Amino acid sequence: MLSRSADNANDARLLVKKDWIELGEEAVASFFFVYGDAAARPFRKAEKFFLWDGKIIGEAIVI
Repeated sequence: MLSRSADNANDARLLVKKDWIELGEEAVASFFFVYGDAAARPFRKAEKFFLWDGKIIGEAIVI
């Protein structure tokens, strides 16, 4: 989600090199957007976005 109050989100898969990320831990990850590059563009431009899995479970920044 691009903001905490967004009405929709884009389906993506988080690709990390670790089996598990602990609560509060930072990790570098890649994202695979299910609906392609058009869905990914707004996230590339965002400084920060939110990870959603039924509720917000984390924050991400674009590097």
